[in-house]
Amino acid sequence: MIKNFLPKEEKFFQLFNQAAAHLVQAAQALNECLKNPSVIEQKVPQIREIEWAADEITHTTLELLHNTFITPFDRHHIYDLIQGLDDITDLIHATSERLILYHIEKIPPITVRLGEKAEEAVLQVQKAVGGLNHLKKSDPIRMTCSEIHRLENESDVLFRESIAGLFREETNMKILISLKDINEILETISDRCEHMASLIESILLEYA
Repeated sequence: MIKNFLPKEEKFFQLFNQAAAHLVQAAQALNECLKNPSVIEQKVPQIREIEWAADEITHTTLELLHNTFITPFDRHHIYDLIQGLDDITDLIHATSERLILYHIEKIPPITVRLGEKAEEAVLQVQKAVGGLNHLKKSDPIRMTCSEIHRLENESDVLFRESIAGLFREETNMKILISLKDINEILETISDRCEHMASLIESILLEYA
């Protein structure tokens, strides 16, 4: 009985890492779609399966949180962390579904670049999450978080350029609306990664 009250820190960190790995897989698959629309029909079901698996990890983490007496850091931080990872995976899934819904056949280079920035940010989130079980060695995590902030700023600039370009050059209103929607979600992915960086930085302030 007493073992139920002992720390289960390692299990939490394993689940965080699994969720981050699924996030990276989804981002990489999405970028394959953006760079080569001919693979959209093949890749979108894969992204959907990754999103389902990520949901299971989130559910498992919340169950563990409910049943664990001692946690590695505050419960609300654990909740926000796992939910934040899941939310970004959901956004990637939503983007991929729109590629099918809108029948996008040609992806503008700037949209591809937005996808690349989102993937870079996701990779940095995975790196930061992977360092959480070494909170006393916080400098590398802080540097990674700074990199995420930088990538989000670059994504924000790209997004504004993409919208300006669409309204300046695209005459087909259906394509304009479709690409604007996709670009907005891609920028939101980078924005949510920045939110994750801020969350991790707050954990460092409290526990490192």
